[in-house]
Amino acid sequence: MAKLVQDRPARFGMFAAMPLPDADATLREIEYALDTLKSDGIGLFTSYQSVWLGDRAFDPVMEELNRRGALVFVHPTAAACCMNLIPDAHPGVMEYGTDTTRDILGILFSGAAVRYPKIRFIWSHAGGTAPFLAGRIEASVRRVKDHARRLPHGAISEMRKFHYDVAGAANPGALASLIKLVAISQVLFGTDYPSGTASSRDWPIADSREATCRRSIATTRCACCPASPRSAIECQLGGTCEFLGAIRARPRQALAAAVQTLPQRGPWRNQRRLQVASRRGRP
Repeated sequence: MAKLVQDRPARFGMFAAMPLPDADATLREIEYALDTLKSDGIGLFTSYQSVWLGDRAFDPVMEELNRRGALVFVHPTAAACCMNLIPDAHPGVMEYGTDTTRDILGILFSGAAVRYPKIRFIWSHAGGTAPFLAGRIEASVRRVKDHARRLPHGAISEMRKFHYDVAGAANPGALASLIKLVAISQVLFGTDYPSGTASSRDWPIADSREATCRRSIATTRCACCPASPRSAIECQLGGTCEFLGAIRARPRQALAAAVQTLPQRGPWRNQRRLQVASRRGRP
């Protein structure tokens, strides 16, 4: 992967995987990945052997990532505690989003979000259930020990600083919660297509019978490869455009305009632009 990125730096980027829970090995790998391989960022899982990133055991790693102002992409896994609890329900159906929420709460309630403000977190799948639960999370802050130091401005203020990709979250419920929580500048394109992506026909939306989105991405930087423009890609977003437009109760033309307002520079160099063209037709 590193060789591919080095050979085609204008097209590809990468996050470097880390050998957590071994903190010492991870510190060496961070140095190698960022200084030698010139990785765009670091890739972590939400938990390791039922220990989440906010745990003090990972403080040396968080301190180094904070020192470097690193971009950290966090992808969920299913913790050992909670796999196969529901017969016939794959852990990815529920646990991935739930483990993301556990990890966000761990980062918040441990005080790590405040202690390490230079880490630029990207949470997968619209932040799991955290945006939906934001009100309950905020209300519980006052019960956290030493909350005035750990979360002096509350939980939601910290959650709004994070970035969130929309992979696997192209449905009205997930995006409604996310867009209510954060500014559109914090929402990043990501896709798990075709895995886990429902067709727009599976979600009854008011205008879904009248129009479809044709996604023309002239220059895009995905959460999975933030440094890489990919020109002239016709990209299947699993209905993200329709859902955003329906959630905001605005016509698709307004959605296109809103997407165009995404900043040219974001948490990494030259944040991606999405160009969305719409046309009328049958779904």
